[in-house]
Amino acid sequence: VNDHTKKIIWILGHAKKEHNEKGERIRITGTIQDITERKNNQQQLLINATLLTAFSAFILLGFLYLSLRKVSVTLNKLNNSLSENIQLNQRQTAILDSLGDGVYGVDLDGKTTFINPAAVMIKKFSRKPLEEFPVTIACGFTFPAIAMEID
Repeated sequence: VNDHTKKIIWILGHAKKEHNEKGERIRITGTIQDITERKNNQQQLLINATLLTAFSAFILLGFLYLSLRKVSVTLNKLNNSLSENIQLNQRQTAILDSLGDGVYGVDLDGKTTFINPAAVMIKKFSRKPLEEFPVTIACGFTFPAIAMEID
């Protein structure tokens, strides 16, 4: 319904027909109620809910972006650290390989982890298989058990 101000007015109407004994309609009774404020409030609630949903999605995307950014930074740090460790390992291996004395490394289980070329030449073994055997097999002698506490 439009009134003289050109605004939309919402109305709610209820009507009831009344008949006489012969079934003829004699009148219609009812009510008309202005529900414009209620309808405007419902529309505003719908708009607010839509805005809230959009804002929530925006906030979620922001958190996801920040989380992915942190993961990216962490991965870059890990990648740099790994590259530095690889370079350090290569330098250490080059130094140990260049020594004229036999050098080997052993892990906590007594397995050989590294044998330089001089040690291989002394024992006349091939290098790779030796790194898989305990020191007693690889080098031919045993060490007393040493208890070590690692911090």
